[in-house]
Amino acid sequence: MKKGFYFVLILCAACLMGSCSKTKSYTDMLNDEKKAISRLIDSLGIEVLKDFPDDSIFAENQFVKLDNGVYMNIIDRGEGRATLYSTKIMYRCNAYYFSNNFQMCIGNYGPNSNGTVPCPSNGAQTIPFIYGEGTSRDKSDSKYYYVSEGLQAPLKYVGHHGRGKLIVPFDKGTYQDQGYYYPVYYEVLEYLFEDQL
Repeated sequence: MKKGFYFVLILCAACLMGSCSKTKSYTDMLNDEKKAISRLIDSLGIEVLKDFPDDSIFAENQFVKLDNGVYMNIIDRGEGRATLYSTKIMYRCNAYYFSNNFQMCIGNYGPNSNGTVPCPSNGAQTIPFIYGEGTSRDKSDSKYYYVSEGLQAPLKYVGHHGRGKLIVPFDKGTYQDQGYYYPVYYEVLEYLFEDQL
């Protein structure tokens, strides 16, 4: 009887280990993301600059990789600069999820905002946040569900009506992006400062 019990126990443990081996590790997810970003860069003909342009002017296909791993292109610098933890900002964008196992387009940047052909709208006009918040705290506040460190990275360089393009790795993305390991390409991202509207 004991031999039969141990046999069943070993069989269950072997099945459990076999099912666990099919789950990708965090390192596997990072490697998959690296490949997906490389494919995106190649497919869009992106040139990754070694240094940030002195005049902050980028050609259409030029991006710079920031220290946090976000790739950025500035389309328009806009006016003024945001103040950390003070400036109330709204944004609109067209964003593409492009990982190996998930591809989708969302956006609220369309013809009435001088944008390109819009993605299907997520129903929002603009997404509000305070510059610097919603990155590592405020997880319980649903208004920060669509805000991330990566999305805020250009605010060091652009102001009101500033526009850019971003490739945001999942670890610098929203809480959802981090949870599902989704990197995001922002084809266009515009910032609007509430006090200047």
